[in-house]
Amino acid sequence: MSYLKPGTLCITLQRRDPRNAGRIVRILEYVGDIPPDIVDGYMIEAENGLPFATTIWRDADGREEIRHGQVTRCRTSRAYLRPLVDPDLDVESAVGSGTPVPQALPEPADVQEREFEPEVVG
Repeated sequence: MSYLKPGTLCITLQRRDPRNAGRIVRILEYVGDIPPDIVDGYMIEAENGLPFATTIWRDADGREEIRHGQVTRCRTSRAYLRPLVDPDLDVESAVGSGTPVPQALPEPADVQEREFEPEVVG
C-alpha cells in the first residue's frame, strides 16, 4: 500500500468496533510496526474532534485496557485506512485527461485567520 503523508484525510474501515468504521480522520504521522497487531501503522486524529467509540491502550508490560469514548487520537494499521484522495494520482496527467483534480483542504489555522465582511440582509 502507498505511504500516507501527514495531513491526508482518510476514512476508517471496520476493525474491532464497527462504531469506529466510517470515521473521517487526519494522518498525523507514520509510526511503523507496533507489535502485536499494528502493521505499517499511523497516528490518526478524528477530523470532527469527537472521540473514537473504543480504543485499546497497552502499558509497558503489554497489558490491555479498553477505553470508551475518551480519545480523539490513536494508532492504527494502514490496512484500516483509505485515503479520500488517491495518493498515487498524477495531477498533471489528470488535468490533461479531464479527470477532476482534488483540491487540498485548508489547515484549520488558515481558516481561522481569514477575515469575513458582515453581510447586510435587508
